[in-house]
Amino acid sequence: MPIRFRRSMKLGPGFRFNLAKKSAGLSFGTRGMRYSLNSGGRSWRSMGIPGTGLSHVSVGSVGGGKGRGKGGGRSGSRRATDEETPPQITEDEVGKIIPGAGFFSSGAERSYRDGVVAFVCGELEKAEEAFAKAAEEDRNSSADLFHALCLVQLSRTGEAIAPLERLLESEVELPDKWLEKYGEPLTLSLRMSIAPGVAVEAPFDETGAALMLAQLYQSAGRVEEGIDLLEGLGEAGVEEHVMGLALADLHVEREEWDEVLDLSEDIQNEDDATAALLACRGRALLEKGITSGALDVLRTALKSRARSQEILAEARYLRGRAYEELGQLKRALNDYERTLGQDHNHEGAKAGFERLNEG
Repeated sequence: MPIRFRRSMKLGPGFRFNLAKKSAGLSFGTRGMRYSLNSGGRSWRSMGIPGTGLSHVSVGSVGGGKGRGKGGGRSGSRRATDEETPPQITEDEVGKIIPGAGFFSSGAERSYRDGVVAFVCGELEKAEEAFAKAAEEDRNSSADLFHALCLVQLSRTGEAIAPLERLLESEVELPDKWLEKYGEPLTLSLRMSIAPGVAVEAPFDETGAALMLAQLYQSAGRVEEGIDLLEGLGEAGVEEHVMGLALADLHVEREEWDEVLDLSEDIQNEDDATAALLACRGRALLEKGITSGALDVLRTALKSRARSQEILAEARYLRGRAYEELGQLKRALNDYERTLGQDHNHEGAKAGFERLNEG
């Protein structure tokens, strides 16, 4: 399944009651997690991973209906009110959705099934223990992926690296036998930030696991390993500009400006990912002293107001730097002010604004 670009959405905590033309739905959760049920027999769940930009999304059927398969998660914004509060989903309710383990199932398989139920219920500590036990007793790739998701959600991101590395070294392909059996009512996908303001939705398989691992490598300061991993995904069905942005973001961190320029060549402003990639290119040109070229690129990055505010703020700040270096101080000050209007904590824009005001 190709990775689909999408803008990252923030999901608030608490309970909501959703109304739509064809169905009514209940959604509930806590910080970083939401599960929804609706009268059309569909379920929708998003598990954000605070502080990492990673999340997991599922859409499926409730009450015995068929899901959409493991390949393509789906999510969307909804109008919501806080007028009604639904009850927390229970293990008994989930147990009616997830198939039971057979009489001759191994202890590892039973632990895996317990982990899936706990995971859907949001009982992450219980799910983590169950998936860890299942993966230890039977080298199961999807148990490692579920285990990693639980660990990151529990803010144990460093521990999540090992199960993902083990998954990618395994010869077992996803979906494996247990994911096909117990994940059948769910549709699972991984959604993760690859740059500020930009997220991708990836399949719940080796490709998604590799992208997730690259993000964890970056957060652990193992940027070179993240670059090596992403470069190895060239034939994985990832859109070229999305992969280019993910790699460019890592090269920016290492100040490898020539690599950033190679990855961003011939890019047009078509969506958030390409706009962010143009901003990376503009920064690389600035760092190499090609200021006029940087200004042209950054103007292109700012052409559409429909882009993510985070992307527009960064591109506008960089354009301010270019104006300042070219001696166009009024334009530079204006861009710094407008950047602070979008992101009042932007350190670069603050410094630029103070510098020009002192002058």
